[in-house]
Amino acid sequence: MREQVTARVYLKDTDGFREFLWFSEGNDTSLYFGSSITKLLKKGYCGSDYVPVGGLNFDYTQGRKLTDSELKGKTSFHKSGTIYYSTNEDGKRKSGFSVPLIKYEDIVPIASVIPMRIEKYPITKKTIRNTDIVIELSKTGYLPLAIFFYIKGKGKNDPLLIRKIQNEYLSTDLQTTKLSSWLLCALMYSNCRNNIAWPDLQITLKANPDENGKVNAPIFGHI
Repeated sequence: MREQVTARVYLKDTDGFREFLWFSEGNDTSLYFGSSITKLLKKGYCGSDYVPVGGLNFDYTQGRKLTDSELKGKTSFHKSGTIYYSTNEDGKRKSGFSVPLIKYEDIVPIASVIPMRIEKYPITKKTIRNTDIVIELSKTGYLPLAIFFYIKGKGKNDPLLIRKIQNEYLSTDLQTTKLSSWLLCALMYSNCRNNIAWPDLQITLKANPDENGKVNAPIFGHI
């Protein structure tokens, strides 16, 4: 049985490496991810169709408050095509069904994340490994950014979507790390607009499968 490979994602500012997310590939090529600071998470909301970009405040009345188990949960993309989310629906873990991971011809979109105010993420005491991904906040002048996470089979090319993002945004940076079967990719993108404020809560858009089983690419439009 193969060893399970975990990659951690850090946000790097002038104070050091801040704990952010983790990704792990299971023995059957399934992918799992979640927050690295679940012990510190006290508040969260889901279900809002209003994304707080452009310096505006989040309208929490449009969302549902998360339970403690949801705040500390993980999302998993399974080899079979089943996706389990950390949030609940009708008392059960929300799920969906996609094309099996190994049948994707290009990338498998996972999620896009806008980090909250950076000082909320603790400085890590762990040693940074060569399997970790480091997001350099200096590349946007420490202004708000989003990160699009996806996986792809080794040797596969990035689709036009990735080049489109790289061409449209003022600041982009693509970081990759090898898991067992997948290449985990993190594309940071930002327009570096001075009127955008960091949100008070981390904002995550997760990929969802459509009626044909293809997962969408959850991209924020105004970062």
